[in-house]
Amino acid sequence: MNFRQGFTLVLLSAAVNIPAMAMPEALPGSIWLSGSRDLNGIEGYGTMGHITQGIQWFSIAGEVPVTTYGAYNWRIRDKNRTYFDAHGPSAGLEISKFSMQLGVAYNWLEYSALNLKTKSFEAYFTTYQSFDFISGDNPNFLGIPVHGFPTTLWMRISNDFQKFEGVGTMGFINQGIDWFKLPGSIIFRTLAAYHWRFRSLNRHFYSMHGPGVGIELSRSPITFGAEYAWMKYPEMQKDTKDFRLYLTAYFDWDLKP
Repeated sequence: MNFRQGFTLVLLSAAVNIPAMAMPEALPGSIWLSGSRDLNGIEGYGTMGHITQGIQWFSIAGEVPVTTYGAYNWRIRDKNRTYFDAHGPSAGLEISKFSMQLGVAYNWLEYSALNLKTKSFEAYFTTYQSFDFISGDNPNFLGIPVHGFPTTLWMRISNDFQKFEGVGTMGFINQGIDWFKLPGSIIFRTLAAYHWRFRSLNRHFYSMHGPGVGIELSRSPITFGAEYAWMKYPEMQKDTKDFRLYLTAYFDWDLKP
């Protein structure tokens, strides 16, 4: 039995043991989207995101929710789209704890720049962590009072088992300084970040990594930012230095009354 078969069996075994008349604990849903404009001549305008609606059936030991869901995912840009652009629906099952999700999904993806449609299983791990271990009781930077020092990590690791994308990871980590609040409780933030996007197959126009420094205006759940980034595209043998503008938003809900 390989990893995909074993992991799928564990999760599906948990699901089929749900009592036939059990009421779900929750009906969680979410939408995450990111829009960007890179000025480096490689990526151009782009958007990435997903919309998800799930059913949280029960919690293992009362602490680890087990959820099935339907979703629509997209990853689109207007330059160098080959092996990058992909969009389509998926259905999956995941367990979650401490803002970490481990799951399996069946994806129906269309690679529009290749005129190719695929169907495949995927195993994945995702996490989003935001914390502040630096601030203390009176946060300051070189004696200047500030609101805080947020550290943020987002990461996704996946294997599509289809031999098209293979094993992949994408994410970022950044360290910010929340300097002050503008009217409307909008946080003005500066930050240093590191971004990465890799996979083992069809990497051309996809894989990249590098640091950046920037500013953000943020009021949850929306953030607008501008960043100067030093990016490496190893498969294209190109290094870039240029500005990037971006907007991100995340909304979630529970439809259970």
